[in-house]
Amino acid sequence: MPRTTTIIDYGIGNLRSIEKALDHIGAAPVRTDDSDKIAGAERLVLPGVGAFGACISEIRRRGLEAPIREAADGGTPLLGVCVGMQL
Repeated sequence: MPRTTTIIDYGIGNLRSIEKALDHIGAAPVRTDDSDKIAGAERLVLPGVGAFGACISEIRRRGLEAPIREAADGGTPLLGVCVGMQL
């Protein structure tokens, strides 16, 4: 069974493009905005399009900043795409 790759869905980003690319390489993409699923993910992708301020504001509004930080600090592989890399 392939390892899943969790795409963090905070309402901003090119989610479908990332999902298709991950599916193409067999990375078993799963989209979520659930903080528990983010905290327990095997691998994370943080997309983003547009302005940094809008993206971080939405992540904070949805309560996703802490689980993303905790996952990254705990060693979960995290790939930021576009603005997601700046976050």
